[in-house]
Amino acid sequence: MSHLEKDSFKEILHSLDEMRKASGTPLAKDVIEESFRGLGLSKQQQALVYEYLHTPQEEISGTDSKAAGGQAKLPDTALFKFYFEDLKQIPQLAQQEEKILYKNLISGDKIAVQKLSEQWIPKVTELAKAQVQAAGKKEAADLIQEGNMGVFLALQQMLGSGKIVDFEWELAQAAKKAMESYVQKIKTDADMGESLLSKAALVYEAQTYLAKQLQRLPSAAELSQYTKIAEAELEGLLAMLEEKSEY
Repeated sequence: MSHLEKDSFKEILHSLDEMRKASGTPLAKDVIEESFRGLGLSKQQQALVYEYLHTPQEEISGTDSKAAGGQAKLPDTALFKFYFEDLKQIPQLAQQEEKILYKNLISGDKIAVQKLSEQWIPKVTELAKAQVQAAGKKEAADLIQEGNMGVFLALQQMLGSGKIVDFEWELAQAAKKAMESYVQKIKTDADMGESLLSKAALVYEAQTYLAKQLQRLPSAAELSQYTKIAEAELEGLLAMLEEKSEY
């Protein structure tokens, strides 16, 4: 599979997975086959795809299996099996060869950025294992991507700098910080979501209570006075409750 085909494969797999989640049922085999027609998947690859799209990923992500050293394992899904196959194809350079690349990097060789980024993909994958449990296994692929981007940006900063540093340490820190920031964002988004749901529940209870007392639906001003939530924010919460009531 070429790089373009791999990108197409990942996009198609993601789209089909979203369809599966939305429908709540496994996708038909002919739909899957038609979607990947032209990519030339082997029988083994097709089997992995079927397995992935027919196995509830919530069950996989909910497992607490750990790798050696107490780190969480990365998801055992078709997508990651393909990913690990790709990793095996990356030629690993000797330590001396990497040192030459770092020297070329700070001298301004842009090709070194590309080669070193590729060399760091397996290293970032290993570093990600320490973050997977905090992020959740559903986020593993994006977590690794964030780590890779952190390394790439750090390499860009080093390009042509002329500064000799502990490159391995600096790049590992760049990957870790990028992944930690992503984990923090996930947690912040989750906390905001929970807060929003709590407020929506409060507004619903207040609306129900006041409707009984007033024998009519309360106005936004009355709800605001009762719940101590600003009217501007109430509009969004009321719209959310109205949207949910339609289902």
